[in-house]
Amino acid sequence: MRDCRSVWHYRHIASVAGFFGFPSDTAYSVAKGGTLQPPCENPLATTGDYRRGLPLTKALAIDYTPHNIRVNAISPGWTATPVNAGLRSDPETLRVQVRGPLIKRPAEPEEIAAAAVYFASDEAAYVTGANLVIDGGWSLRSALGRE
Repeated sequence: MRDCRSVWHYRHIASVAGFFGFPSDTAYSVAKGGTLQPPCENPLATTGDYRRGLPLTKALAIDYTPHNIRVNAISPGWTATPVNAGLRSDPETLRVQVRGPLIKRPAEPEEIAAAAVYFASDEAAYVTGANLVIDGGWSLRSALGRE
């Protein structure tokens, strides 16, 4: 097992909203897009290539990895939290929300937290500048004709 005591791990929570934007939530989408927005209109629609985006994650990884600080991002989709409990209890909102992802439910917070634990673990010792999208397949909707 590798000794990671001298290695720091920085990860930020982005969002799939940073790739596509969410209606009626401009400020959130812009804030998340600042960490993720790729230089083209929609790289996920046909290629699934997340490498073209992530300017903040990649810039920090380039600057800090030589100093034993790995930098990664996590981009969750719709996640069941106390903030959206009211929305999840509304049948119409729930119907609309689960129409997008291939996995027909919101993520559990523990599923997102597991990614953060992975990035901080010895198993991710060779991972830096990466983005892990945890959205139940929501970002594939363009490729499937579900815009």
